[in-house]
Amino acid sequence: GGESVMQLKKRAFKFYKDTVKKHQKDTVLWVTHGEIIVSILGWLLNLKGSQYNTVIPHHTAVSMIEIDKERKHKVQLVNCVKHLNYPSGGKCNSWK
Repeated sequence: GGESVMQLKKRAFKFYKDTVKKHQKDTVLWVTHGEIIVSILGWLLNLKGSQYNTVIPHHTAVSMIEIDKERKHKVQLVNCVKHLNYPSGGKCNSWK
């Protein structure tokens, strides 16, 4: 067997916290598999159960998290796919 969902989430949260601590003044780009970003976004947005379905990314989707000097986060963008040039224009969802 592989990693359980809880093990994956624990690993994702640790990576997030370690990155925030190590790169306090930096801009950081992560390229991840979907379940990692779903876990991190769900945790940051305090989502429960089926609410996680609202942050399941499209392939190559971009999400943006801003972290201030006090290490408080703000999710700025979730699952933006405008760069794919879909005929419909793609979509970018800001999170408020």
